[in-house]
Amino acid sequence: NDGAAVNGLSVTEEAARRIYEGASDEEKAMLPRYDGESWIVLYHHLLMLRTRLTFDQLVGRYVEYRGGDKAVVQGKAVNGRREYSHAICGNHIMRAGKHWATFTSSSSFEDFQTVGVIRPLPGWDQRALEEFTPNHLRFLEDLRRERTSRWEGDVHFCHLYNTGNCYCSDLE
Repeated sequence: NDGAAVNGLSVTEEAARRIYEGASDEEKAMLPRYDGESWIVLYHHLLMLRTRLTFDQLVGRYVEYRGGDKAVVQGKAVNGRREYSHAICGNHIMRAGKHWATFTSSSSFEDFQTVGVIRPLPGWDQRALEEFTPNHLRFLEDLRRERTSRWEGDVHFCHLYNTGNCYCSDLE
């Protein structure tokens, strides 16, 4: 019976709960359960945490996937111009704990390379923006409208530039 309940949960919810409970302490520290969050949603985030990071959004004209691989991006010139654009890994949401990624620079666009983190920006890859950088004032109001009740803390995006400088913002 697909509708059978186990401990007050559907069979599917109970299976997802058991898989989450079997996760490592490190994984569970990165995935706290929010009030009202289903075990299935938490299980989805656990699976995403265990998969390879991919950039599911390219925002701006000056960035592209290298060789069709969504885990590798590179800057590109358009009509001889190089401007800021961003590759966003929106399917992997950092919820808590420490997260890391390794980046290798091999581009001739080094003046335009930054590495950073930003809150999820669903649909921004569909906006057909010429260029994009979250610290530009013209994007500030749109970025503020992306805010949700789950946004906590005072850093909503942070860039590390190739010069070693770091810029973080609370979007205020």
